[in-house]
Amino acid sequence: MNILVTGSKGFIGRNLVSRLISSKKFNVIEYGRSNTTKSLIKKLRIADYVVHLAGENKSRNADNFIKNNTNLTKTICQEMVKLERSIPMIFSSSTQVGLNNIYGKSKLNAEKEIENYFGINNNPVTIFRLPGVFGKWCKPNYNSVVATFCYRIANNKKINIINPSRRLPLIYIDDVVNQFINKIINPPSGIEFQNLSEVFEVSISEIAKKITNFHNNFYKIKADFFENKFDKNLYSTFISYIPKKLFKRSLSFHSDDRGVFAELLRSDKYGQISFFSAKPGITRGNHVHDSKTEKFYVIKGKALFTFKNLYDGEINQIESSSDDLSFVQSIPGWAHNIKNIGSDELLVILWANEPFDNLKPDTIPYMDMK
Repeated sequence: MNILVTGSKGFIGRNLVSRLISSKKFNVIEYGRSNTTKSLIKKLRIADYVVHLAGENKSRNADNFIKNNTNLTKTICQEMVKLERSIPMIFSSSTQVGLNNIYGKSKLNAEKEIENYFGINNNPVTIFRLPGVFGKWCKPNYNSVVATFCYRIANNKKINIINPSRRLPLIYIDDVVNQFINKIINPPSGIEFQNLSEVFEVSISEIAKKITNFHNNFYKIKADFFENKFDKNLYSTFISYIPKKLFKRSLSFHSDDRGVFAELLRSDKYGQISFFSAKPGITRGNHVHDSKTEKFYVIKGKALFTFKNLYDGEINQIESSSDDLSFVQSIPGWAHNIKNIGSDELLVILWANEPFDNLKPDTIPYMDMK
């Protein structure tokens, strides 16, 4: 299927084109500001589906809104009618169509052009009235407060908060793309206005607070800022704006004659992820937890796990290696240790259901493992 995407170099266009290409199910035809109307007509002739994203959303010249929103849509409609083919189309409109501004009016008039040209023959058209869209590749300092805040905070620049209590309807770019692709696969029988799912409503002050929290915790290993799907989406957006030099970060670790230990991530809600190494013949652990439980994943080498039930003295030994693709579970009340029984260094990743707390360690030394 040949998918013509107008505005393919814009924020939404880039994300949609990237997804369509990676799926390997579609042939993407791109149209942008650098292309002529003549080239647009040629592209329409071979299109099996049109996703019309091109438009003007910020300009000092009011005529640009009419030219790039209303008139461009009218041109596309006229040419598609001339082709005498029922080519399905998605049109990205805006929730601002009900507002008294030039942008909203130009989008509303574009919708009317679609209804005028395609309403007669029931051409399959889906109109999405999009709220604010956020996600990777959105241009900062332009018309998205999320992109602006993410970029500026990630790069240690000050932000200017205007009308902090104002609540914004927002939708994540991946959710937009998913709903677009669903309509490409399942076009309507005529013209429909699609109700969007996964729309969030958040105040400007909340957005600033969350992004600032991401930034402050980025330099730590603590991760307790994912309260809901919006937070996860916002964090992914924030991370896409960090400087390239921060793609790699150094870990703090403890080293002794046995090997190294490093904590990767901790959360009061989700626990702690760490890793440790052990030299050949070395035993680590020799402790018991009253409540804490762990999962151990051997990613290099071979280990012998020894468990002792402190209630009845029962011993349980388990061998595990990087060839097993398995994990070993520690049980509260069972003392345990891990011995490197291989000839190479042992590397183990572990997850604990609660992070280590110096004040309440729940890690009690126990050496009598026989």
